[in-house]
This record gives sequence, C-alpha cells and structure tokens, in this order.
Amino acid sequence: MLKWLLRRSITPSDILPACLRSALGGALFGPGVGVFLHWVMGRAWDPILADPLPWILRTILAGLLYSLSFYLISGMPWVFLRTWIRRLPGGLGLLAGITISASSGALFALVSIGITRLLWGVQLVPNEWITRLLALEAFAVAIIGLFMGTYHEMRIQAELRERKLAEAAARAQVYALQAQIAPHFFFNALNSISSLVSSDPAAAQQMIGRLAEIFRYTFTSGRAPMVTLEKELAFVREYLQLEKFRYRNRLRFTLDPAGEAALQRLPALTLQPLVENAIRHGIARRMDGGEIRMEIKAAAGAVRIEVWNQFDPGDGPPDLRTETIFRENHALANIRQRLELSYGGQAAIALEQARVDWTLVTLTLPRHEEVADAHPGS
Repeated sequence: MLKWLLRRSITPSDILPACLRSALGGALFGPGVGVFLHWVMGRAWDPILADPLPWILRTILAGLLYSLSFYLISGMPWVFLRTWIRRLPGGLGLLAGITISASSGALFALVSIGITRLLWGVQLVPNEWITRLLALEAFAVAIIGLFMGTYHEMRIQAELRERKLAEAAARAQVYALQAQIAPHFFFNALNSISSLVSSDPAAAQQMIGRLAEIFRYTFTSGRAPMVTLEKELAFVREYLQLEKFRYRNRLRFTLDPAGEAALQRLPALTLQPLVENAIRHGIARRMDGGEIRMEIKAAAGAVRIEVWNQFDPGDGPPDLRTETIFRENHALANIRQRLELSYGGQAAIALEQARVDWTLVTLTLPRHEEVADAHPGS
C-alpha cells in the first residue's frame, strides 16, 4: 500500500493516478496529523471529544486538499520539466531545479493559508509573518526537491546500468548459441563436398566456390545478432543451392519472398537450421527425394514463417513430444532459446505433422522493424 502511495509519476498518463494517490494518502493521514498539531498547539480536547465526527471529517478533507495541492504545485510540473532540465548543463540544470522547487514551495504556502482559512476560519500566520512563511516553504521545498532529484537520478542511473548488464548478458548468450550452429553447419557442408569429390569433381568445385559467401555470413554473424528476414532468406537460398549440388533433382524447394516483412528482424542463423533439419530428417530419407516450402505470412502485429517438408511415412510418424524436439543441443531447442532471449515470451516455435507425409515448423515473431544491422559479412 505504502509503495503504491509513493510511486513516482513520470509520464503525463501517470498524473491522474498520482492525483488519486495524493488525495487518498492525505485523507488517510489527515486525522493523525490533525491530532499531532492539536497537541503541539496546546488546544483543548473537550470540544473535539464532545462531537468528534465534524472534526474528523474536516481533518480528512484538510489532509486531502493539502496533499493534492502539494502534488499539483510541487510534483506535477516535474512530469513536463524533468526531461528539459536534464538536457541543461550541470550547473544551469541544478539552478533551474532549485528555482522551480523554491517557487512551487512559496506558492504551496499561499494555497495552504487559503485552505486553512476555508476549513478552520483562522489565519495560519499573522500577516507580518506571511513573507517569512513563504521564504521558509520555498527553502524547505527546494531542499526536499534537491534531495529527491538526486535520489531519483541515482535510481535512474542504477536502472540503466542494470538494464545494460542484462542486455550484455543476453547478447553473450545469443552469441554462444549462434556459435553452436555455425560449426555444425560448417562440418556438414564439408561432408557434402567430400562426398562429391570422387563422384562428381565438377560439382564439388562449384560447391567450394559457393561456400565463400555462405561461410562469410556464418562465421561473422556474431557481429550482427539480429538481421533482416530478407537477408536471412537470401542466406537460406544460397544454402539450398549448395545442397542442390549434392541431392540434384531429389531436392526441390520453394521460398516465398519476404515481401512486406522484408525488414522484419530475427536472430541470425534461425532459418537455415530448420531447412538443414528438413533435408536431413526428411528429404535425405526418401528414395525419390522431396520438397521443402517456406511460406511468409505477415500480419499487423506478427510475422509467421512456415517451413514445410516431406518425410518418408515408412519411418513412422515423427516424434513430436516436447522433450524430444526441444532436447538439449538440438537445433529447435537452440532456436527457441535465442527467440526467448531476443523477444521474451512474444515469439514461438512449434513442430507438427501437418499431413500424411509432411511436417510443419512454424515460427511466430512479433513485428520488429528497426533500422537493419549491416550484413554480417559486410
């Protein structure tokens, strides 16, 4: 409860809740403060004890008005001025902050005099003391504002440091997970070339020529953990062309263009392992080969990427248990971890048997189209 009452207002949308918190807090503490002031001033208790309800209601209303007016005068302006003051040079910003706090303190003193006269019918201080009261309130609020500003600035800096550390840790984990994919792909490609060296030297030579661009993208992807869908699709297309040398007509594929999702960002080396799995567990086991299809479906809030591939029904239905397809060191588990690190819980990956001899991997990504990183190889 106390934490809710003391919550900061940072944006204009926080003003109304802050007003409600100020009013509620003042109403709750008003009677207690009233009792304390009554005791300090040495006033008689008999009139209050004889009929306490009117006095309690007035202290509740007084607390509400004092607290709400203090927030409106001394707190709310900072919602709009905080960013502007932080842009000023150090000394000038400090001077502006103290001036605004002092001015709001003096204004609150005048409002307090009015509230007291309205509710209690008395003058809070003699006329000759009003100037001193204004100066005292201005000084007090300036000191409070200085300490609160320093405290909040320290909190903001601490939160920024924690956020940067968390982001750095997440990036390091993404790099480590990508590093698991790259060597795996590298050795598989070398095995494909070695299988063609004796049977088809010309094809092996062409494969080696294509490998340069592919390895350039793969080995340097750590410099750009997030890439555009357009670039990732181009890489997948190069990879499939490379595998085409090995499987010839047994491998058939269709890739949708990225279209309006071209600038969608996703972790580098996300789609290639899905295609590699489709070849290894599906196409390679069929005598007549099979087809891989990648479909891109963009919506207002998400991009859906579907990877379809044929498999041999003679091998039996695929094992779709979560503990199997997302087991440790498996490509799908690796991708799921990187999606979680990159998007939190907003992305998903799923595998299903869509037809008798077709499996379907579905990636669902939240729309994320910031300015694209440079190509990993550039």
